[in-house]
Amino acid sequence: MKPKLILLLCLSAFWSCQAPEEPRAPQVPGPAISSVKVIQDEIEGVDYVLTADLKTGYAVAFSRDLNGQTLDFKPSSEAFPAMLQDREGNIWDVFGYATSGPRRGSRLQPMRSTWGHFFAIAAMYPGATLVGGTPAQAPPHVYTPGEWLVDVRFLYRGSQTDAIPALNRPALQSYRPSFEKENEYYVRDEDLVMAVRIGEQVRFYPYRLLHVHEIINDTLEGKPIMLTYAPFSGTTQVWSREIRPGLLSDFGFTGLLYNANSLPYDSETESIWLQLDGRCVQGALRGKEIPVYNGVELPWGIVKGAFKNPQILAEPQIQGINYRNNLYVGYRNQQAFPIAPVFFQDRRLPPKEKVFCVIVGNLSKIYSSAALR
Repeated sequence: MKPKLILLLCLSAFWSCQAPEEPRAPQVPGPAISSVKVIQDEIEGVDYVLTADLKTGYAVAFSRDLNGQTLDFKPSSEAFPAMLQDREGNIWDVFGYATSGPRRGSRLQPMRSTWGHFFAIAAMYPGATLVGGTPAQAPPHVYTPGEWLVDVRFLYRGSQTDAIPALNRPALQSYRPSFEKENEYYVRDEDLVMAVRIGEQVRFYPYRLLHVHEIINDTLEGKPIMLTYAPFSGTTQVWSREIRPGLLSDFGFTGLLYNANSLPYDSETESIWLQLDGRCVQGALRGKEIPVYNGVELPWGIVKGAFKNPQILAEPQIQGINYRNNLYVGYRNQQAFPIAPVFFQDRRLPPKEKVFCVIVGNLSKIYSSAALR
């Protein structure tokens, strides 16, 4: 057996004994807008719009600034994937593209944002605003940056470098309903996928693959991208693989955690990056930030019927890996804090409650599911 699979198999054996995750039956999206929430908010003068539809299963955030104009939004009356409508009558889809109206073809700039576990996001951004909640009672966090731009007291080695193998240039397939008629398909309707659109191309990345590999290096519409999933913080990001102008890189797994968040490395300079905000925290590119792309987390049962000929990653055929098991179900269901050190334990919400956060610099706003209903 390959050594780098030992951690994956051990996790699978442990968490398979835990309580199963409650199934979430996807609902067919319709034109009703009663379930769509639109929040226009700001962090340190940066205006953004957050829209969520927990019935459909998404939350996304975009800058309200477009070519120097601050846009005002309301829920769109059209069916998913339409999302927002502005005062000019433009309709914007869940990826931030104007699909009709005078701004058709324009794109809103995505904010750094993600779903994640409350404890990890609150520890990463002490004093973060919990919308609708009480102020944080966080102690002051004082340290002097040196070789690392993060506080090394809260670094934790979860495994050896590349013990969890990244998935590079994955095989693709255009989904057809006949897949499910001919044999059991490896992605079920209730399974989450990360949907990414660049230009006219939309691609879906199943969490069944992200649970195993945590990093997927890919190219979409000619753009080098990387999906990075941090299972212990529950956060997912979509980055450019252009780490500086003209320099492309694949990413790998360092095995390190910071406040329970993963620290990937780029293979070109071996610099180390913080998964949650795309900032280089150690190495030759220290202090640089990677551009982000808009990724939308959705149930597969929703997206497979909402897009024409959806393109999805094919199930890899790697000996010894079973992509039909979820390694982290038990971890999410246990409300205890993990063994990895965190700056402080914020108890305003249960540790593993799934929340959505928007990040600007070193600040964040956190939205619970209750705030998005």
